[in-house]
Amino acid sequence: MSVQKSGGRLSDSQVTDITLSGALAMAAFILITPLIVGFRDPYRLDFAAFAVYGVLTIVVVLAAAVPAWRASRLEVVEALQYE
Repeated sequence: MSVQKSGGRLSDSQVTDITLSGALAMAAFILITPLIVGFRDPYRLDFAAFAVYGVLTIVVVLAAAVPAWRASRLEVVEALQYE
């Protein structure tokens, strides 16, 4: 199901896909960085790091989603006529 056909709402499978993609990207970053940098010590992940990354992820998603949601509520013809 496409996002456009569902009225701009994400289905459960799309949310799951986004969540898993983010987790896999973070895991790949953690595994690949020592190969590039040459050491592993700075990338210790504890609860505080996960909390900070979680909060930052939520802020970034909201910073992108709120303007996109507002723009999706506009009528294109009215917005173009306003200019």
